[in-house]
Amino acid sequence: MKSGRGKWYLRLFDYLAGMGSGRVLLILGSMIVLLTTIIYAIEKTGGRNFDNFGKAIYWMVVTLSTTGYGDITPETSAGRALTVVLIILSLVFVSSLTATIASRLVENRLMEGKGMTEVKLKGHLIICGWNSGGKSLLETIYRESSRVPGIVLVNELPEEEIGELLYRYREQDLKFVRGDSSQENVLERAGVRFAEQIIILANGRIEEGFSRADERALLTALSARSLNPNIRIAAELVNAENRRHLERAGVDPIIAFGSGHDLLFANFVIAPGICLAGQELLSAFPRSHFKQAKIPSHLEGASFGKIREHFRQSESALVFGLAWEQERGIGLDDVLSGDLTAIDQFLKKQFEGIEQEFFKKGKTVEVKINPADDFIVKKGSVALLIV
Repeated sequence: MKSGRGKWYLRLFDYLAGMGSGRVLLILGSMIVLLTTIIYAIEKTGGRNFDNFGKAIYWMVVTLSTTGYGDITPETSAGRALTVVLIILSLVFVSSLTATIASRLVENRLMEGKGMTEVKLKGHLIICGWNSGGKSLLETIYRESSRVPGIVLVNELPEEEIGELLYRYREQDLKFVRGDSSQENVLERAGVRFAEQIIILANGRIEEGFSRADERALLTALSARSLNPNIRIAAELVNAENRRHLERAGVDPIIAFGSGHDLLFANFVIAPGICLAGQELLSAFPRSHFKQAKIPSHLEGASFGKIREHFRQSESALVFGLAWEQERGIGLDDVLSGDLTAIDQFLKKQFEGIEQEFFKKGKTVEVKINPADDFIVKKGSVALLIV
């Protein structure tokens, strides 16, 4: 008999599990409401506590929550018997409801960590693809701006690496979507229709390296543009021959792979003008370029303001800094005191002839960017210009 009853309970459990949590909760909830209505009808005629249906609903909620104030109780035998059934059903209902909510929350969290959920953001930045410069790019964006938009990563990195990134930037609420960014359904999950900017990194794969990175970047740009015509797109370029294809897709700026792209891409998000200026200066055929110029002898020892004005008038150039050579290291004379005490004389004698092996001096180049106008220019300095 025990075995048969056990099998009966197992069959009932399997049947309820196969129905799904939603149906089970609906059935249990309906049964509870039905029982409450029957108890109300019985108690209204045979008791005094259930004089209106509102009190019956209040009693049901108190019973269902297992609080049990005891201010309203059934008085008839039938009502009490049905209350026992109601309590059993309520325990099952509350347990099922709690388990359903917990499992849904856990499931959503796991799916979000795996990049399989849809991102609900507006005005955010999407970073498609990944390479060795991705971490530096994220770090630069978060460091340079206090008001960073929401960022969504779209790539196919291993779960361990993505988990590390999400944990590292958990306070910034970094989001992740797994998949090929050239696919429209993947970009849809990343919220591309409501995004403001998209950065496409040269995405290399183990089996093919970066040989098809530009092709994937172009497909991603076209997909993003078709879903959001107003989105601003920046991309990393591996092969210069493919630049015109990205330009036709409306990609601007296009930054050469490995050319300090983290700072340029960060400014694409934070300060687009700086990004375009940097791209122009670092391009193969710039309209403006960097130049180093010797400072005329009659201006040596003058202030930086005068140097800047001189080159502005003579070469229509912008002076953004100075550079000069400076000695580094220490010599024996730097160690000795100026009084030549007995200890100094002893040290000097001991190191005589072998001083160069222990004490070395050399020259290094020092750079001062954007010094104040009253900064006095050192002798032998050169001016750093943009012409």
